[in-house]
Amino acid sequence: MAEDVGVVADPMAGIGENLVFFRNARMMFDLNDLMRSLTEVLGEGLFGTTYKAVLESGTVIEVKRLKGVTIAPQRFKDTIEVAGAMDHENLLPLRAYCYSTNKKFLVCDYMPMGSLS
Repeated sequence: MAEDVGVVADPMAGIGENLVFFRNARMMFDLNDLMRSLTEVLGEGLFGTTYKAVLESGTVIEVKRLKGVTIAPQRFKDTIEVAGAMDHENLLPLRAYCYSTNKKFLVCDYMPMGSLS
């Protein structure tokens, strides 16, 4: 599980103003790139707002900005690392996440037409 995550040995890595990447997505962009790339709101739900982001490279991703999520930083990190390691045809793979006091993001591939089909 942890070997797929682009983090350092620090147990609190990803708890702060940095993105933590999964699999081959590591270091494609940073948090500032991500914030500048948000182009449109795709939807709003109970846990936050989902945005479409177009990176400078032309890569299109979805960003879920979590709101009202109250969970201890280490528990959030542990839970997201488990979710990020999942590989199933009905799940969008997580590409990155960020957890800080003011920012909680999940980053995944963009699905045109809002569907996995």
